Amino acid sequence: MKKLLAGLLFMFALAVGAPAQTEPPSTPITVGTVTDAGPAFYMHPYLYSVPITIGANTGTMIFYPQQCNASDVCGFILFRSPLQGPNYVTAYVRSWIANTFNSVGWVTSATVTYTVLADPNNDNDSDAVSGTFTMNFAYFFTGYGRGRGWHESITGGSGAQLITQD
Repeated sequence: MKKLLAGLLFMFALAVGAPAQTEPPSTPITVGTVTDAGPAFYMHPYLYSVPITIGANTGTMIFYPQQCNASDVCGFILFRSPLQGPNYVTAYVRSWIANTFNSVGWVTSATVTYTVLADPNNDNDSDAVSGTFTMNFAYFFTGYGRGRGWHESITGGSGAQLITQD
């Protein structure tokens, strides 16, 4: 009887298992549109004043991707207040991956992953923040001459951000 009871308890423990780990809630990211984001650069757009909403906070960002270095930093994003707290916050781009291309080989969709130490929930501590978002691009020709040529526009995008330490 003792063996049967011990066996039943063991099977019950296996069936119940350990409590599941819960993921921290994610915050939605929405990238706005920019009619003319400037001259088109293959794979490395340098974008200024890109409208972005992270959760309930709307502002702009400067996006400057680069070739990844030995520390796996692939450029930076400068979030302007109030996106990640009351001050300007620099995020490190960890990857910049082209998803789709147009017929001439320019990126039409790219996924960006970043990390930053910031205080987006304004509780006076430093939170480990990571995020991923997709940006979509379109291109148009403005003519010949100084300041003209192929330009890019941002047609939106979306993603999510996680605060992994609070």
